[in-house]
Amino acid sequence: MLAGVPSFGVSICLLTLAQALVVALPRPLELPALARLRSGWWALVPVASIVAFVFGVRALSGAADGLAYLALIAVPPLAALALAKAMRGARAALALAVVPLFALAWADRAGLAGEAAAVALDALSCVTLAVLLAAVTPRALLKLGIVVTAAVDAWLVVSDLLAAPNGVLNAVAPAAHLPQLQRVAFGSAVMGYEDLFVAGLLGALLAARPRTALRATAIAAAIGLAFNLLFLAVDELPTTVPIALALLVVEVDERRRARRSRVSAHRDRCKEDEMAYLKPPVFARKVFNPLAMRFGIGGSATLSVPRRRSGTTQEVPVIPVDHDGARYVVSTRGESEWVRNARRAGFVELRERGTAARFAAVEVPVAERGPILDAYRVKAGRTVDSYWKRLPEAADHPTFRLEEPAAG
Repeated sequence: MLAGVPSFGVSICLLTLAQALVVALPRPLELPALARLRSGWWALVPVASIVAFVFGVRALSGAADGLAYLALIAVPPLAALALAKAMRGARAALALAVVPLFALAWADRAGLAGEAAAVALDALSCVTLAVLLAAVTPRALLKLGIVVTAAVDAWLVVSDLLAAPNGVLNAVAPAAHLPQLQRVAFGSAVMGYEDLFVAGLLGALLAARPRTALRATAIAAAIGLAFNLLFLAVDELPTTVPIALALLVVEVDERRRARRSRVSAHRDRCKEDEMAYLKPPVFARKVFNPLAMRFGIGGSATLSVPRRRSGTTQEVPVIPVDHDGARYVVSTRGESEWVRNARRAGFVELRERGTAARFAAVEVPVAERGPILDAYRVKAGRTVDSYWKRLPEAADHPTFRLEEPAAG
């Protein structure tokens, strides 16, 4: 090992962390101009590029030189696009950072600083390519493309078909000592451009979910570092595999979280359904309630509240009661639908004698309901006695204090 050059173990671990970091870089980007190009066939690009590289370099003697100069021409502007548009925190002015990065990669091509600058340029260019490809490829197919690419990469390594083309490409040195942007090298270790590109694709898929993207970054880093232990036994590994495994781990975790969320929502609904509630008969719902709201029977007012699921308006007759300078509404039938809607909305509208006003609805704690319920039963009269025979506890009768009209 040359003086000042980190060991292979340190070098490959640093490249692994750089690869994982690429997952966190892409930003969610709408590209309507590319909508007409959307097709499932684009999902073949990752796997097709690695297969074309392997067999192209084997078949064409000048293919590796062509790829080296293509990278030299394409990587800087693609990196500038990432800094200006495609990565998180992008700013147009940041695109100018490509100039000193390229200058450093050129001036110190054999040094660690120059190699780090070249890796940064490659990584940023992969972000742009990944965001563009994600914009024209269905998500499900792109995920499949990542997994298939990793599988093909593994097959090529195991079959010893990748080592020779990689060696030829890595050995190409552009004229005038220009940087070797066709490879991802740092210290004693080398990765392929495809390895960063696949990481960028995973990041582009998760760009709209920043927390998930960060979690995927950590997972990719952990799997990648563990995967590197295999270098103790072999000389070459398919480093797209940790990214594909990270994708699978995230997918399984997301499905598990979604399932837990559905189960929790179901339990909440069941819990609501188990709470005390006296369902009104059809006559009350279809005949009496509309008449009570229209004519104010028994001192009734019309309470309106948005339904918590559909957002449509629910209207029910209630008998407002005044107690100690405040106005209240009481549910005689227990955990009725309007009670649940009022809890969710936090407000209700009360219409009495042709005048409507909107109020904040503040639920009264059970321990404070007694005097309010007593006042309510006095006002409502014997018509509500039957409810209290079946639901005798204060906890069975949700009560809301109507505060000053809510804004909006």
